[in-house]
Amino acid sequence: MHLKIKMPSISSDTKFQALHEYYKDTFLNIKESIKLRDKLVALVLLVLVLVVLYTFWPADAITAFSQITAQKIGIAISVDGSFLGSIIWFALLATVVRYTQVVVYIERQYAYIHHLEEELHKNYDSEIVFTREGKSYLNKYPIFSDWICLP
Repeated sequence: MHLKIKMPSISSDTKFQALHEYYKDTFLNIKESIKLRDKLVALVLLVLVLVVLYTFWPADAITAFSQITAQKIGIAISVDGSFLGSIIWFALLATVVRYTQVVVYIERQYAYIHHLEEELHKNYDSEIVFTREGKSYLNKYPIFSDWICLP
């Protein structure tokens, strides 16, 4: 025997408010991810500088690494050149992988934001509202951005 419980109906105003709050929260999450993406770009560039330093001046890179660890950690460490190279390449790999994960997440969230904007738009007659990242974003899209997005 199944027990059926009648749930009270939710007004369309309440549904709209809940959807709007969810939309705002989702966009805030995207903004935070964009900040993280920007930090990761800076980190990737920093690691690339270390790669260049290690590639062209390995002895100087080893000395600088030893001095930095002595200052920051307080321990004098003698590092093998190949070990330092491995650390630098691993750091580059890790930051690029994390950057890629964040970028993919952001792109997937934009598709979801477009869907939420369509749902919010259903509550209006013919006015176009809630197009921060939907139609307004894609309208008059720069040619360079179109070119970059080609598969």
